Amino acid sequence: TTHAARDPMLGPKGLKRWAAAYRAATPAGDPRCSPLHADLRGLPPVLIQAGSEEGRSGDSLALEQRLVAAGVSVRLHMAEGLWHVYQIHTGVLPEADQALRDMAAFLAAIEE
Repeated sequence: TTHAARDPMLGPKGLKRWAAAYRAATPAGDPRCSPLHADLRGLPPVLIQAGSEEGRSGDSLALEQRLVAAGVSVRLHMAEGLWHVYQIHTGVLPEADQALRDMAAFLAAIEE
């Protein structure tokens, strides 16, 4: 909630509505609703990209910690001053273009 008013893409009211629609009758603590509730052991390397202004940026930090604790190789990039799904603004935001290049390099490195 510390960033709720700063994220133009994901406000608190919308987030609650979309989360309820997504999970339907599934309890919020179910691993199918959030990887924060899942057994993360054995996952391949993970890249997390988030904006520092995301209303849920704390979830990215928590996921990174859970992955490290599970022994998973993880790389977190917190894009300073940006919001939820900033990556969709490719061709407009240089940071979005860079995020896609970073994703491609991350995937290429896994394949090696």
